[in-house]
Amino acid sequence: MLRTLFTTLLIFISAPCFSYSLNDMNPKVVSAAKRGDAAAQFYVGSKLIGHYLVERENTDEALDWLKKSHAQGHAEATAKIAIIYKAHGKKSAIDPVKALKYLHLAEERGAERAPSRLAEMYFLGKGTIQDSVEAYAWISVGIAISNSEKMTKQMRKGKEQIENTMSERELIKGKKTANKYFSKFQKANEKWKNSKLYLDTVAYYKL
Repeated sequence: MLRTLFTTLLIFISAPCFSYSLNDMNPKVVSAAKRGDAAAQFYVGSKLIGHYLVERENTDEALDWLKKSHAQGHAEATAKIAIIYKAHGKKSAIDPVKALKYLHLAEERGAERAPSRLAEMYFLGKGTIQDSVEAYAWISVGIAISNSEKMTKQMRKGKEQIENTMSERELIKGKKTANKYFSKFQKANEKWKNSKLYLDTVAYYKL
């Protein structure tokens, strides 16, 4: 039941899209990616990997582009790498420990994809020991930053499931931890959204 709930949650969070080849993409963006533009590299890597939970032969190529973008500080590239290691790409690429590592790097950079997925990792014990306090804290952050009514509704259901596994003491600790994490994440997210990398990425998706 819990695994199904969080899988449903992530389907709502992940925007569905078809995978592309380089030939299908805007040549200006591909050219910029080849020149080392981090925003363009994120665009190319994201388009290559395509649908959530669909095994693709181009997983390695997508990771290559995303890691180049990640190395230059692109928050969403970091989050996308984590998602691929978590379950997005080909089965041989799945690595929960790496997924958790990149999710934490992503939340430190202010990537909005990260908190809800960290909640899932901690609640289900993927790549780490099961920890309802951490799960509660991160799902609370995810809810606080959500701009989607449908997404928020799903995350609230997840939060209820987490709460049902917690003692009163754990719940108090979870709330304190959530406040601390939210304050830190909010600053990182604001910095990310005001960055040239973020603005350049938005511009590429409008081409």
